[in-house]
Amino acid sequence: VDDMPILSGDAGRPEWGFVPVENIEQIEITKGASSVLSGSSALSGAIHIRTAYPKAKPLTKVNVYSGLYSWWGNTDSTSVPWYNSYAYIHGINFLHSRIIKKNTDLVIGGNINLDHGYIGAPIKGIENTDTITDDFTDQQMSSQKFRLNFNLRHRSARFKGLQFGTNGNIMHHNTNLVLAWLDDTTGLYRGYPGAVLLQNQLIFNVDPFVEFYSKIGVRHSLKARLLYTDNEMSNNQSNQSRVYFVDYRFKKEFNFLKDKSFDFIGGLSSQFNDVYSNIYAASGDPSNRLYNGSAYAEIQKDMFKVINFSLGARAEYYRLNDTLTDWQPIFRGGVNLKLMQATFLRVSYGQGYRFPTITERYISTSIGALGVFQNPDLKPERSWNAEVGINQGYKIGNYYGQLDVAAFVQQYQNTIEYLFGFWDPTPTLEPGDPIAGFKFLNTGRSKITGFDATLNGTGKIGKHFSFTHMIGYNYINPVTLDP
Repeated sequence: VDDMPILSGDAGRPEWGFVPVENIEQIEITKGASSVLSGSSALSGAIHIRTAYPKAKPLTKVNVYSGLYSWWGNTDSTSVPWYNSYAYIHGINFLHSRIIKKNTDLVIGGNINLDHGYIGAPIKGIENTDTITDDFTDQQMSSQKFRLNFNLRHRSARFKGLQFGTNGNIMHHNTNLVLAWLDDTTGLYRGYPGAVLLQNQLIFNVDPFVEFYSKIGVRHSLKARLLYTDNEMSNNQSNQSRVYFVDYRFKKEFNFLKDKSFDFIGGLSSQFNDVYSNIYAASGDPSNRLYNGSAYAEIQKDMFKVINFSLGARAEYYRLNDTLTDWQPIFRGGVNLKLMQATFLRVSYGQGYRFPTITERYISTSIGALGVFQNPDLKPERSWNAEVGINQGYKIGNYYGQLDVAAFVQQYQNTIEYLFGFWDPTPTLEPGDPIAGFKFLNTGRSKITGFDATLNGTGKIGKHFSFTHMIGYNYINPVTLDP
């Protein structure tokens, strides 16, 4: 969001409910390995969400919604609802943005969401669950979310091109996490006893930033973030994490000969994850720390008005608990060739790299009759992908269209998968401890091939009527190369 990663410090997962959906101006999708500029973990692409700043006129929006979960049209008579009351979902979004005294931008937004849900509490008295102590009610399985965010930016009147500010977001969320269902018929919408967790989450971030655009075309950008997450969970599964992130980026157009220039983007970034939880004590300590430092650069060049190419590289360094270290250089490149006035051919190649998270390496816990097992020997994932595509624009009367067809291939090494199985008992296994459950494993090499076709168009019917359409088809064939 606004070039700042929103992956959690322990598990490396995005908190989707934390995204300020009421203030989204644009969403950009970058396909393929995008780790050079987007950072580690962008093995298959990146999603960039841009929030909006105020326009000339102040804006206030309020959106109220309500709905329900229905059981109408259910063809399986054995899958019966667990509730008799109204299964509601209610919410409200609000947003206010304005410019203060010509130089200061202010945006305030938020969301309240009350969700009855369709998941019921586990049923007590199931066979072989005598040790389960959790006694949840159906009402406890509902969800309540409260979120408030702000953007504050000031454009300096004294120093032209200088702007600075702070963005922030805070959310309190009560919800449930279900790891296994009771069965596939009458218990399809109830969790297995002991395999349900209640979560009381507090998460917030503060993002100060400074940007400077000089008269000679140089852009300096310094962004920082503190992301704090406190997950208070049942069954002794609570965890806390702090993510400290800093990124400096430099951009300039270099002119070395007449009509010969290229754009350069370079930067340094640093991230420190400080995580505490008893479920990560398999490392030898419930406190775990992961540091990541990286340097990156990319050049972009237009040649002869028909060729555009880019070339980039990034170096990643990781240190986990001052004992495990790893580093990896990655590269990407691409060429876009103008064949005719509205015909473009493109070719690209990129590499990706992803270091295992603290959760994937060190999680060790039991949830009812199931376990989640550690794997301290987990190796980093690596990938590469290549794509060739052609884009053709055309015009028929008042209709303008664009057809894009591309073929791609992506290959992974040390693919990390979250698998269920029966694992070898450890020397510390005690009677009653689970031997079946989930574990993160390197499953070897895998490959994805495919193609996609997209038809976009817009046209007019008469003077007062217009239409826009997007039609797409995507085919992929994922295979494991090391079964």
